[in-house]
Amino acid sequence: MRKIAAGIVAGLGCAVLALSGCSSQQEEAGQDTGKPTIVATTSVYADIARQVAGEDAQVTAIVDSTSQDPHSYEATAQDKLKISRADLVVLNGGGYDPFMSEAAEGADGKVIDAVAVSGLPGAEEAAETQEHGHDHDDHDHADHDHGKFNEHVWYDVSAMKNLTHAISEDLGSIDEQHRQDYRDRAQAYEQKLEGLRSDLKGIGASGRTYLATEPVPDRLLDAAGMKNETPEAFSSAVEAESDVPAATLNEVHRIVDGGSLNLLAFNPQTETAQTRQLRSAAESAHVSVVDFTETLPEGEDYLSWMRSNIDNLRKALA
Repeated sequence: MRKIAAGIVAGLGCAVLALSGCSSQQEEAGQDTGKPTIVATTSVYADIARQVAGEDAQVTAIVDSTSQDPHSYEATAQDKLKISRADLVVLNGGGYDPFMSEAAEGADGKVIDAVAVSGLPGAEEAAETQEHGHDHDDHDHADHDHGKFNEHVWYDVSAMKNLTHAISEDLGSIDEQHRQDYRDRAQAYEQKLEGLRSDLKGIGASGRTYLATEPVPDRLLDAAGMKNETPEAFSSAVEAESDVPAATLNEVHRIVDGGSLNLLAFNPQTETAQTRQLRSAAESAHVSVVDFTETLPEGEDYLSWMRSNIDNLRKALA
């Protein structure tokens, strides 16, 4: 009898562990928790969504590491499942994250396109271009025309304020019980975002010049009043993961060695042998170099990350 009883107890213990494991897996997948689920392209948008969601919704990022390049990321089957089941999907749009835009077409929930809600000049056209481009299976971001619209909108404070508002409104329509909570959190967060404008104005960067290996931080640097000296052919080649033409490479090296450049804005997530050489040339020419990433560094949230970027910029230009 004791052996039978022990077997029953052991069996029950295994069953409890199995059920516990299932529960944990369900919670990780955002299922059966009773809370709305939000899936965002990157850790940047996931963090902004969390500021609005609080404890009332679950948020997951697809690309959450600085070692990953969102431009060329390929969605896994698990990613696509998460996106399809989400109550709310937050993507960048504008051709930045085609894997997310395509997966979101089959999503059951609401979809927020950060470019479309940004309120920036040219945003509506960029969003429409992305929609028309869904019929194509080509993920090569060489097609981006940065001369018309820079889709790296998370480096624009006003765009992120508009995104925050859009998230709160859509979450409120999904989860009416917490609608006011979402709105209150969004308003508080928008005020904090506005503080970044004051930080930018205080660094005295107006009229200073910069060259960027990619147009990722352009919106932030432009808001600081800096002048962009980057040949478009250079950043386009880097984003397209192709070699920079020799003539263009010579041009950027002349700019670096010319003595009037104040800053090299460097994207370590898409670095190449050519951009590393450019960084070395800038350091040799005593041009300040500041890294600007596309996803949150470990241990940072969006606000602290932007403040760090602004502080690094201030120190570089001092």
